[in-house]
Amino acid sequence: MSKVNYSKLFNKLKAAGWFEGRYIHSEKESTSLKEYFPTKILDFFREFGDLALKSDLSYISHGTECFYMDMNIYGISMLNSINDNSINEEDDRFNINDPINFGEDAQYYYYSSLIGTNLFAVAGTKNSLGIYMDEFGNFYEITDITQLIWIANNPIDALEQLLYGTSDALELNEERLEWMGRINEPLKYNPPINKNLTENPWR
Repeated sequence: MSKVNYSKLFNKLKAAGWFEGRYIHSEKESTSLKEYFPTKILDFFREFGDLALKSDLSYISHGTECFYMDMNIYGISMLNSINDNSINEEDDRFNINDPINFGEDAQYYYYSSLIGTNLFAVAGTKNSLGIYMDEFGNFYEITDITQLIWIANNPIDALEQLLYGTSDALELNEERLEWMGRINEPLKYNPPINKNLTENPWR
């Protein structure tokens, strides 16, 4: 990632209720949720969960200023509301060792199958289909025009990029199954891709 001054981000996080060492424990972490959510995602929820963050990126729509990436990070309140039985009965995660379930119409399952690792929703936004993480700690956005964008590989860079600009973001080319950055520039990071696929099996 490019060298960044994070002072504005930390000020925004603190204003939203974040503090250094924040660790909010879910009463359900000892249940099947702990097996369902990878450790890095639970760690993200513990530190940043339930924060509402306002973006500085705006645009004008019909004379009204709209903020592109205002987000609500999911967290402990969401975890505590999930029924353990529904997790066990409706486990719709992608498994790289199983055949692809072409009957699954969720966008996150589709993209999980292309990159070879599960995507888990971690934040909701006004102008996209959500912010996701994988088990390795990578952050992604599924845009409102259904593109998968890699944002960053850690929470601070991800929040910085989402709230102040995604200059280092990469886009998944769904036809060639490869990540694309700026033209004529080498990729600074290589996000996951499903090595078992030579073409998009959904097309």
